[in-house]
Amino acid sequence: MVEPRIVCDFDEPVRRLSCHDEGQSGRKFTWTSSASSGTNFGETYKIDFRWGEFLNEISVQAEDCSGSECVQLKTTLQLDMKPRGKCPADFRGWFTTFPLPDLSNIYEVGPPGRILVNDYKGHGYFRVPNGQNVVDVRMPIDATLYGGSVYLEPDEPQYLLLYRTECDGLSFRFDHVREPVPAIASLFTDNPPVGDSSTYDVGPLEMKEGDVVSTSIGTFADGNAFLDFGVSDTLARLPTPQHPNAHGMFLNDVCLYTFFNAETEAYLRSIVHPNSLAEEALCQRTG
Repeated sequence: MVEPRIVCDFDEPVRRLSCHDEGQSGRKFTWTSSASSGTNFGETYKIDFRWGEFLNEISVQAEDCSGSECVQLKTTLQLDMKPRGKCPADFRGWFTTFPLPDLSNIYEVGPPGRILVNDYKGHGYFRVPNGQNVVDVRMPIDATLYGGSVYLEPDEPQYLLLYRTECDGLSFRFDHVREPVPAIASLFTDNPPVGDSSTYDVGPLEMKEGDVVSTSIGTFADGNAFLDFGVSDTLARLPTPQHPNAHGMFLNDVCLYTFFNAETEAYLRSIVHPNSLAEEALCQRTG
């Protein structure tokens, strides 16, 4: 009887994991791996990694219980995945347009890495005077809208928009967008507002630095005029949350101040809400 022996290879440029039975036993395995929550069946196994997906190690398991006894095999690969795309040597000042038109009109900033009672917010927010909800939100850099949601708060539609940049693993998001431009709003017409902000895939829609994303923010009924903004890095090239309250998408969030020029960064830091409790290491000053 031919002994099965699984062998896996990883093609770095293509970002593809391929596994097969080198023993050519003819068995059809049930395949699972640490890189996917799914299960595959057959003589071979393949996974293509998408934008922003990075692992240092992959464990692959193959099982066949079609005979009198089960055959279980396992192998582990060490990976050295490299970011693709247009990544700068230094992210400082990488965002060349600030999302709101008048920086001086922002009077309060919610810092990234806010520690709440039994919760955590990796993103920050920018607040402008009450009632000034009608304001353009612009793209800080070239990026692609790939996901989001529209939900009600309390009974007004709020858009959460997810963007991936041209640098592999680096993304940003807007939340509490009130009236997105038609090209964006049209992507959500099949998904009426729901009670929560669970995200789903949309687009993709490529947008350029400076493009208008929305013409209003926050909620009209009470005049609450603010915009959530967060930046994430799945490669952790910058400090990421270490606080035990951090969860979900917030686990990859980084300091948003870093991505703007020094003058903008200084101003944003100077108007942080005084009662905010934030994870200091996330936005620690470097000089």
